[in-house]
Amino acid sequence: MKGVVISVLVVLAMVQFMVKPGQAAVSCQEVNDSLAACVPYLTSGGNPTPACCSGVGKLQKMAPTTADKQAACNCVKDAASRLPTIKEDAASSLPAKCNVQVDFPISKNTNCQHPLRTETIKKRNKAEAAASRCCHRLFNYYIS
Repeated sequence: MKGVVISVLVVLAMVQFMVKPGQAAVSCQEVNDSLAACVPYLTSGGNPTPACCSGVGKLQKMAPTTADKQAACNCVKDAASRLPTIKEDAASSLPAKCNVQVDFPISKNTNCQHPLRTETIKKRNKAEAAASRCCHRLFNYYIS
């Protein structure tokens, strides 16, 4: 019995040392899968689909730590750079349009080593959402 307890403790210690603190657990495949439904919105504009917004919500939940946020940010940046027709304004306004707080900008031009603070992003998302509502109302006013 004593040998089993020692074996279990050794295995637990080995597992603990295998995972480095601060190492990201987010894979680019997970990020790409989460945002795949957003490609039409990101390249054509309009409004994101519910599936797209669901993916943005998954992205937010899969990146709780700073290392995860930086890894997810780099994955988003890499994916965005592979879309030559991406609309930067659509990409940057995606979290606000989906009413999801993502702690890094969605853009191919983001510096992921220095992600923006959460409060800065909240303010930016609110401002973009307000601007979007404002312009949408003005546009509808003038075309009706």
